[in-house]
Amino acid sequence: MSEVLEKILDYPVIKQVNKREYKLVEDYKTVLPCLDRIEIKKGFIYDGASIPSVFWSLIGSPFTGEYTRPALIHDALYCTHYYTKDETDTMFYMQMLACKVSEDKAMAIYYAVKFFGGGVFNNHNQESIKYNRKFVNVINTVVEKGLMK
Repeated sequence: MSEVLEKILDYPVIKQVNKREYKLVEDYKTVLPCLDRIEIKKGFIYDGASIPSVFWSLIGSPFTGEYTRPALIHDALYCTHYYTKDETDTMFYMQMLACKVSEDKAMAIYYAVKFFGGGVFNNHNQESIKYNRKFVNVINTVVEKGLMK
């Protein structure tokens, strides 16, 4: 298995904070589909896959299933605006496939965030983005390797 795929498949260590939120207990590092690296620090709080409860019997709840790792990264990227909404949603879809989510389920979840996630993405202001970037860092591998300045 490639090092990139192994990083994508690492499981985060999380603890439930309340009915809808979990907190990272340990730092989580992985590689994004664009090959940038992401580091999410312990203490980051997120709400998992935002699946309406009416669909839980079909898709699963926010913290079950192989889409939970991609959901963590998607939440971290949504609240930090390192990438556009479309880029973030596309990476979410690619990560779900890498984590063995069926193509049909990944596509259904992708279209749900594509069409209904705009409010969440746009709800973050400069203050919340700055706060969340204390927990989330993206390292651009092209710049890091000196290929672009």
